[in-house]
Amino acid sequence: MTLSSASRIAFLSFVFLGAPKVTHGQTSAQTILDCDAYASCALRVQYGLLNTKIVRGTESTDLARIGLGTPPLEELFARSDPSAISFDLFSADHARSSWLAVLGGIGFVGGLIAGARGDEDWAAGFSIGGTAFEVGAAIFRTKANEHLSKAIWWYNESLTRRGAR
Repeated sequence: MTLSSASRIAFLSFVFLGAPKVTHGQTSAQTILDCDAYASCALRVQYGLLNTKIVRGTESTDLARIGLGTPPLEELFARSDPSAISFDLFSADHARSSWLAVLGGIGFVGGLIAGARGDEDWAAGFSIGGTAFEVGAAIFRTKANEHLSKAIWWYNESLTRRGAR
C-alpha cells in the first residue's frame, strides 16, 4: 500500500499537531465532592505545555483535564449559583472554541493537501478559511477561560462561607 503525497501530509500533520485530547475526570465523583478543609478543597487551573488541568488543594490533586470536551464537573460547581452559571457559560464557550479549532485544523490540512496537488487557489482558500476558524476559536477560548476562572473563584469563595463540603 502506498500513500499519496496528500495522504502523507495529512498523516504528518496529524502526528505533529497531535490527536485530539479526550477530556476525562481523573478522580471519582464522591472524592471530588467530599472535602474537609479549604487548603485541600480550593480549586485552581494548572497550565502545562500540552495540557490544562483543574487541580484541587495545595497538593495539586488532578480533578480533570481540559481538552476538546468539557470536564464533567457540573455537580461540583453546583455548590453556588454564581459558580454554576459561570461553569455553564464556560462549557458553552469551550464547546464553540473546540469545534472552531477542529474546523480550522481541517482547513489547514485541506490547504496543505491542495498545495501538494498544485491547486494554489484552493490551498489559499483553505488556509485563509482555517485561519479565520482558528481566530474564532481563540476568541471563544479566551471567553471560556474567563468564565472558568470566575466559576473557580465563586466555588472557592463558597468554601469560606459554608465550609468544606
